[in-house]
Amino acid sequence: ENKDKIPEDLREEVITARDALKAVLDEDDQPKIQDAVTELMNKSMKLGEFLYKPEETPPQEAGAAD
Repeated sequence: ENKDKIPEDLREEVITARDALKAVLDEDDQPKIQDAVTELMNKSMKLGEFLYKPEETPPQEAGAAD
């Protein structure tokens, strides 16, 4: 639903982290899996911060409200 609002580079970071996690899930290497989970969580948080930060509005010029 918000796909058009997300910058391409941020979307690619999340997809790359997701794919990295998928790749290590079949391995029996807990530290590697945990690292991939942590990376995906970090990228997801970054995405959430982007989506839920207030939209920046340009500052009004002094005297514009008069």
